[in-house]
Amino acid sequence: MRPSYPRCGFVTSIVFVAAIGLLPMAVSAATLTIVNDNAPGVGFNDPTPVSPVAGNPGTTLGQQRLNVFQAALDTWGNTVASAVEIPVIAEFSPLNCGATSGVLGAAGPDRYIRGGGLGPVWHPFALANAREGIDIGPLLGLPANSPNIFAVFNSAVDDDPGCLTGFSWWYGIGSPAPANTFDLFGAIFHEVAHGLGFATIVDRATGAKFDNTDDVYMRNLEDHNTGELWPNMTDGERAASILDTGDLHWVGPSAVAQSGVLSNGVHPTGHIQMYAPDPSEAGSSTSHWDTALLPDEVMEPFAEPNAQNLVTTNLMQDIGWELMPSVGTCVPDNTTLCLNNDRFKVQVAWATATDSGPGVVVPGGTDDSSNLYFFDANNWEMLIKVLNGCAFTNHYWVFFAATTDVEFTVTVTDTQNGAVETYFNPLGQPANAVTDTFAFATCP
Repeated sequence: MRPSYPRCGFVTSIVFVAAIGLLPMAVSAATLTIVNDNAPGVGFNDPTPVSPVAGNPGTTLGQQRLNVFQAALDTWGNTVASAVEIPVIAEFSPLNCGATSGVLGAAGPDRYIRGGGLGPVWHPFALANAREGIDIGPLLGLPANSPNIFAVFNSAVDDDPGCLTGFSWWYGIGSPAPANTFDLFGAIFHEVAHGLGFATIVDRATGAKFDNTDDVYMRNLEDHNTGELWPNMTDGERAASILDTGDLHWVGPSAVAQSGVLSNGVHPTGHIQMYAPDPSEAGSSTSHWDTALLPDEVMEPFAEPNAQNLVTTNLMQDIGWELMPSVGTCVPDNTTLCLNNDRFKVQVAWATATDSGPGVVVPGGTDDSSNLYFFDANNWEMLIKVLNGCAFTNHYWVFFAATTDVEFTVTVTDTQNGAVETYFNPLGQPANAVTDTFAFATCP
């Protein structure tokens, strides 16, 4: 039996006020970087030898952890737009853990900012910088490039046999986590979302706004039982709403427009249920999707195998993040396939010991399949398909076969919602055929 455990222990940090003026947001991919906060020999610097795993060539435990962390940051960087670097201070350290339950990680914004062009609304540090188009930190007396987000992950999952007994971290990238493992990539993706703003700083016990000021997240919360939005409620009404299981809803227009991908946990209006247990749960209540959502979402409070990013990206847009234009658009070119009615974008990157490059599209494919070559237009390396399997498994399928032993990464993006699947083959290994009939839970 897979143990039930909190995925995160979200911590709210100190807030600051700045008088600033809002500038147009730049539509450029965000750059999220790791600030390694571990001491030598532990955490991200653990020298324990390990063998490479799928998509992760690291040969020490610390390097594999860093590789997964950066891959998750890069995924967010290709999703949200910011002209300002987003440093993430992070570490692996022991966290609260028992044999059948424990905290996998915790993260949040380093601080919240209001004022000037942001208006009288609390914004998480990274979003404030992105909307302002500059690093606000120096205006607050902070060093340039100060961390916007803090994150910590539980090293005891690997190091302590009494922590989530029988389970361990999975350090693969672009590969499903095997049985009895926790997907570190998914955990980091989840926690960084909190750092980018997937959370409220309303007091969960009293319902009070911090300093009597709205935050960007709570502005999209509604209690469906009363029909009231959170900004318009009294503290007591918000406190009651935090416990109103099934009736605490997200009403942001982008997520509501996308809610048709959900088969449960969504109201006929398109409003999406938020996690509101009674009694409330520190680190979980309000700042997650409800566990009722189906298919399972990456921002539910309990990690689930095969969880998807179906409406989380849309929530980010609702709180003020500008999304990269690639979401919702597939433009074919000689290195980009657009399959299944141009919905799915497929790109392949290959590498040898001395060279690297993109897979090149062979002209003449069909709506759902095509070939690619790496080196010679007369020597094709790969056939790839994206098929509509909704009538069979309620998923879109990804199939491919490659006749090569070079390193390659296949990236498939559902441009309707930004969901991404990646597949990796290490250098020197003859490629195995892939028949992923549960690739995208984004039907129809």
